[in-house]
Amino acid sequence: EFNAGERLYIGKTVAYEPGVKEHFDRYDFAKKYLKPDFIVLDAACGTGYGSEILADYVKKVIGLEISDHALEWGRSHHQKPNIEFKKADLNKPIDLLDNYFDAIISFETLEHVEHQENMLAEFKRVLKPGGVLIISSPDREIITEKGGTDNRFHINELSKKEFVTILGKNFKLENIFGQTKYVILPWYKKIIKLIAKLDVLKIRRKIVQLLRLNFFFHKHLAPMAYSSIERVNFDTPNDYYVLIAVCKKS
Repeated sequence: EFNAGERLYIGKTVAYEPGVKEHFDRYDFAKKYLKPDFIVLDAACGTGYGSEILADYVKKVIGLEISDHALEWGRSHHQKPNIEFKKADLNKPIDLLDNYFDAIISFETLEHVEHQENMLAEFKRVLKPGGVLIISSPDREIITEKGGTDNRFHINELSKKEFVTILGKNFKLENIFGQTKYVILPWYKKIIKLIAKLDVLKIRRKIVQLLRLNFFFHKHLAPMAYSSIERVNFDTPNDYYVLIAVCKKS
């Protein structure tokens, strides 16, 4: 369970260090939009480490998560008096009050949700007028089409244009930021990566897991470079793996 998916269990999940830093960078980025009297929704909160970070800066945090295992971990490892962890499926209506939250944080969630417009409509419903939504999602054109990543946990990736469009249906999009730059690999790494992808017997994934080669491939063959979170233009081509949007409910 600790290494079965994309949820990060601090101290348990075997993870690539820059990738872990990216998770924490996003929550650090969100903090500057928060105020001490805010009630904040962290959706989906995963194992709760982000909710714990947010709880130091606001009045109350409600963390929503679909996984019972992750919720149990959050309550036992990241619980604070001003945090409430609740189970929820973001494909469905959320059991929360209208116009209740001052801010909603939702990092790397959208690509895992089938009914994305329902999720965003629910976010709008529970967010106060003038409230802020900070939401991230990978750019399909970078992570999959250029980067060649095959992520079996992503069911509905969006391009930058699609991300901006779907957010604009419910919110006023104020700014968009990028994280983790796409880089072009040198020719010899491209050849190594191509050979590594050959899987005639359909056993590549099992071999990679057995020999724990995930980090080797990610560190040496992934066409990406760690970067700080930087503002990007709405209309120019994107070269960041992850997009972070800052929106407001009008």
